[in-house]
Amino acid sequence: MSATPALELKGIEKHYPGTVAVRFRPGEKLTFEDGHIHALVGQNGAGKSTLVSLIAGLQKPTTGDMFLRGEPYAPANVGQARRSGVDIVLQEPLIEEHMSVEENLLLGREARYARHGLFNPRTRRRFAEAAMARLPRRIDLKARAGDLPIESQKLIEMARALVLEPKLLIVDELSAAMSARGVKDLEQTLREFAAGGGLVIYISHHLDEVVDLCDRVTILRDGTIVTTLEAKQTNKQHISELMVGNEVEESAHRSVNEDAAPVLELKSLSVPGQCTDISLVVRPGEVVGIGGLMDSGAAGVALAVFGMIKPSSGSVELNGTPVRFRSPTQAVSAGVAYVPADRDREGLFLNMRIDRNIDLASMSWTSMAGFLDPRRSAATANKFIKRLDIRCRGCRDIPLNLSGGNRQKVAIAKWLVRDNRLLILHNPTRGVDIGGRSEIHAVINELADRGAGILLISDDLHELIALSDTIVTMRRGAVSAQMSNRAKPTEKELIGHML
Repeated sequence: MSATPALELKGIEKHYPGTVAVRFRPGEKLTFEDGHIHALVGQNGAGKSTLVSLIAGLQKPTTGDMFLRGEPYAPANVGQARRSGVDIVLQEPLIEEHMSVEENLLLGREARYARHGLFNPRTRRRFAEAAMARLPRRIDLKARAGDLPIESQKLIEMARALVLEPKLLIVDELSAAMSARGVKDLEQTLREFAAGGGLVIYISHHLDEVVDLCDRVTILRDGTIVTTLEAKQTNKQHISELMVGNEVEESAHRSVNEDAAPVLELKSLSVPGQCTDISLVVRPGEVVGIGGLMDSGAAGVALAVFGMIKPSSGSVELNGTPVRFRSPTQAVSAGVAYVPADRDREGLFLNMRIDRNIDLASMSWTSMAGFLDPRRSAATANKFIKRLDIRCRGCRDIPLNLSGGNRQKVAIAKWLVRDNRLLILHNPTRGVDIGGRSEIHAVINELADRGAGILLISDDLHELIALSDTIVTMRRGAVSAQMSNRAKPTEKELIGHML
């Protein structure tokens, strides 16, 4: 291994109006080595994504210097960073949905197969095939990208980054919302890349992944470096405490009145192409968790209950009354809330102010005689900004300016204004840091303690166990097991029911 670091950052600061996102201490530097997978971890707002955006050429540092293999490095844009052998895969897929997988793979990289404004389809196909070969799982190059699940879209992003054969690959929260199989595919690809001499800078809130996958871990807090550790010499709990500055406690379970009338009852619910013969009960004050692989059908259950897709048979009962919502609007009017897995496309208007996003789900609470009350709207938004510790510049800020975890908090906050009888939460802590997860878990427990029924769908087995009173596992569209948390199920046991 060369004595010269693959990447060295010295005295880096990044300022925005009214805030400092990253601030190294005087004389402080951070180094990264070839052949390593180096994690950056920290709470939302710690500076992780800002720091890698400087490395990737998305932004320029306010002060400080960067060196790439000993040479000064100051990319003016992403294209210049790519030409220097640096590429980034972002948390949210940047996919052109109307294009094929093959077209998406070479998007922004047309120079690899185009000459004088013309492209050779055979050359494009060769580059696309070579990029796809770097992944453990093949995706049909002719498929329309928008028809694929988000996990496949994320793998397309990974393959796209590998087209130009970078020497430094930044992976920002790519594993969020991935199934266990998808995470394994991702980890295998990154290990092979590092084994070939490349450097991976890896951002993830899943600390088990970090300890298992990475060689080194740098912890950030409030834009500053806390420390850098060898991954083999630390553990999840230690990293968590360094991130938040105190001991992280697990969620506590509540006792559920099993004689209480159900808030939600599904009887032999079937949805074509999604799920078959699903029966379950959610009682007041109970969290029922559903876990399964990506094609398990759990998402279809949520969409059917919320009126987004039509069941072919079976029934949905809300507080003992059979319902068949024809639209989400009807579900919301009946006291049902839904936080979707894809917050950016389904849960938020990214260019609309935070207070207006919250207003959309709670107009009757923030309006007077049918007219929006700006003061009440702002007061409501600010209440939940404070309650969930949403890192923003006030209620007039827009979600597009926020980190992924803070966007998720806004997506949840907009449903907390209403007195909902049933909350359906699909991966509620996706992309949220350890401190933010604790805050959201506390809100979920508080809502359950107040009598709301909660249907939790999560790919995070630890979260299922920590929050759920009853756990339902699904496989290939059907229920494979149902158990009380009092039985103390393990992650290994749950996976066994999902496979």
